[in-house]
Amino acid sequence: MTGGPYEVWSYGHQAHPILTAHLRLRERLHPCLLELSEQAHRTGAPVMCPLFFD
Repeated sequence: MTGGPYEVWSYGHQAHPILTAHLRLRERLHPCLLELSEQAHRTGAPVMCPLFFD
């Protein structure tokens, strides 16, 4: 840890729209990532499969 400011509000007003968009994307992807994690747990397959798995 560097001890630097990593809170969303510490980046200033210019970064707010960008951070908001990325945090919303993260929340939209959460159910998909949760399902992939559960599937990986059940099957042993990695969450991100390499192309040679196809």
